[in-house]
Amino acid sequence: MSRNMKGVFILLSASLIWGMSFPAQDIVVDHHVGTFTFNCLRSLIAAALLCGVQTVRKKKGVLCDTLLAAGCAADPDEPSFFCQNRKTVLTAGTLCGIALFFGIGLQQYGMQIYPEGVASSGRAGFLTATYVVIVAIASIFLGKKPRPVTLTAAGVCLLGMYMLCLAGGVSNVYLGDLLMLLDAFAFSAQILLIDHFSRVDGLTLSFLQFFVCGILSLFGMLFFETVSWSNVASILIPLLYCGIGSSAIGYTLQIIGQKYADPAPASIAMSMESVFSGIGGWLLLGQTMSGRELFGCGLVFSAVIMTQIPPLPAKNT
Repeated sequence: MSRNMKGVFILLSASLIWGMSFPAQDIVVDHHVGTFTFNCLRSLIAAALLCGVQTVRKKKGVLCDTLLAAGCAADPDEPSFFCQNRKTVLTAGTLCGIALFFGIGLQQYGMQIYPEGVASSGRAGFLTATYVVIVAIASIFLGKKPRPVTLTAAGVCLLGMYMLCLAGGVSNVYLGDLLMLLDAFAFSAQILLIDHFSRVDGLTLSFLQFFVCGILSLFGMLFFETVSWSNVASILIPLLYCGIGSSAIGYTLQIIGQKYADPAPASIAMSMESVFSGIGGWLLLGQTMSGRELFGCGLVFSAVIMTQIPPLPAKNT
């Protein structure tokens, strides 16, 4: 298995976990739990779990060692010059945490403010998925130079997301739509930052980004929201799934997967979360998918396959 294919497989696993979290986020909206409150709790749950895993992994039991030692990835093929560079690790965790804070915050708040009767999940899924194109374009300016087939796959993926998420077409423009576009830029930044700091240990980076995101969300919760703990208790199961599954496991898989896949194909693989969300709704909630939506799923899946087409061998001259 090639490195890129290995990375895409790991990212598809992450997108499966993320896709199943959309129903959980809808429940949070229905139970009137604030964006900052929800994101603070899910992030700190993820950070606590990852800290525990790191403590066991390092066999030191000291948070400082777990946090700052920066231990490099276990993969012997990974370069190691980031080892013991605490400043680099803290910078990586802080920047990724800030990008994640804006990404999940804008997404959750945008879903909350859509007018009643608007297909918020579908619009949010499509507009967030525009990070596929943003990352592909940004990669060119950052010197990554995606292959033509990857750029084509990005376009096919975006068309598939439109067919899947916006079966009824686009009508009117809402404030939530604008927030989702900003959300796409935030997630694009997070994807590119993870690629830039790909040599930092995945578990350490994941812990730090959720710790930073949780603290920023905590300030937002304290200053802008009134917490109803009875409402929080009513979403305990969705909260635990988003904290443990979507956050701690899903985003850690993202970091690990991006060690092997370039940003453009990585973003296309991660966009499969909307496909898995539709499949999950069909299997778990009995929701049906139209022919148009199934066609959209097929286009997104085709885009993922396209990114795995090996480059043509160079001609001997």
